[in-house]
Order: sequence, then C-alpha cells, then structure tokens
Amino acid sequence: SLFFRSYRDEEKRMGTLVKEDFGRPNRENTMGMRHGSYDKLDDDGLAPPGTRVSGEDVIIGKTTPIGQDETQQGQTSRYTRRDHSTSLRHSESGMVDQVLLTTNADGLRFVKVRMR
Repeated sequence: SLFFRSYRDEEKRMGTLVKEDFGRPNRENTMGMRHGSYDKLDDDGLAPPGTRVSGEDVIIGKTTPIGQDETQQGQTSRYTRRDHSTSLRHSESGMVDQVLLTTNADGLRFVKVRMR
C-alpha cells in the first residue's frame, strides 16, 4: 500500500515591493536556516521528482527579504533574507512523487509537493 502526503506553499506578497521567493537559501545571507539538509533542492528551490528524502530534509526552499527596520538594529547586517522553507516531518522518509508549480490569481507562484 502506498502512502502519500502533500506539502504545499505559496509566495506571499508583503506590501507592494516585498514578496517571498522560492529558491535555494544561501547560508551566507539567509538567517534562521533549519538544521535539515538543503542539498536535495534544485536552483528553483524545489526537490525534483524521484529524489529520496528523509527526516528534516528541506523539500521547498523559500526566503523573504529582511526589512530595513530590522537591518538598522545592527544584528542582521550580513543577512539580507530570512528562511521560510518547508522540510519533511522528522519521522518521515520517502520519495518526491510529483511537484506541481503553478500561479495563483495574483500572479504569485504556488507549489505542491507530493511524497510517497
């Protein structure tokens, strides 16, 4: 018997200029990165179908720009982005079965990753 679980995420707009972006986060400029592995992600921030993944591997990479107000406090000088990625539940493992990337009514990208 097959067991499927879907993970979904979408880019959201915050204000007029700032929006979330799918992509592979970079440790150099991204704060709040998770413990799991980002190695399974393609440059578009998504784990391709057929990829074996296990607990806490990141399957959807997403970052948001860090606002100027946070930067002025001095703590985030080297960081320009914040991590908002989705990782597999730590007790699960499996294979990426399907990846659906589409656009919502606002022109923002929406992704659904089906695991098996």
